[in-house]
Amino acid sequence: ISAENTFEGASQSAKFSGTAAQNDSYIAVYGQGEWSVEDGVIKGVKIPGVQRPAVGHFDDDALISVAYTTDKTLAFTNLVTLIKFTVGSESPVNDIRFSSTGLQSPAFTGNITGIANGTPTLENDTDGSELCIATILQKGDTAYAVVAPGTYETLTCTMMTKKIFTLKDVTLKPGTIVNVGTIGEESTWGVKGSIWNSW
Repeated sequence: ISAENTFEGASQSAKFSGTAAQNDSYIAVYGQGEWSVEDGVIKGVKIPGVQRPAVGHFDDDALISVAYTTDKTLAFTNLVTLIKFTVGSESPVNDIRFSSTGLQSPAFTGNITGIANGTPTLENDTDGSELCIATILQKGDTAYAVVAPGTYETLTCTMMTKKIFTLKDVTLKPGTIVNVGTIGEESTWGVKGSIWNSW
């Protein structure tokens, strides 16, 4: 079995070894954690609430991509959304948070719960309404936060406890990147708006 991954910032290929019996189905997971499959339901893979991406990258332990196949080709489906941001603060920062509020808002973290018709799904974690980027970032550094897709009543960004922006009725689509521009003392949010890119 061989597979190709082409999403931004990740390895370009992956190889799996073993015997692929005819008529069997296979599931491959890119992401952190020890996971298992029970009756077609994937358990044990979760977007972490604290992420430490390298500059220009996302946290390798946070990205979740799943492939499901009944033959020898694995086509990965990205389950998460990336929020791209650039630091505008003059001082180094190590606490950038994205949070959601409102009774109808989904959570940022989630567990993979199953595959319906070959499409993996995430179950929202009610305790995951906030995630923290804990990497030390300097002015001009760009990084990515990995979040669960969904429609959020509110989406708030804070940096070193200072509120940067709050958006309302935001829809984050799986397998896409939303660029919120430069955040900090000279935030450009509201000028550039959001820019969606497919992986």
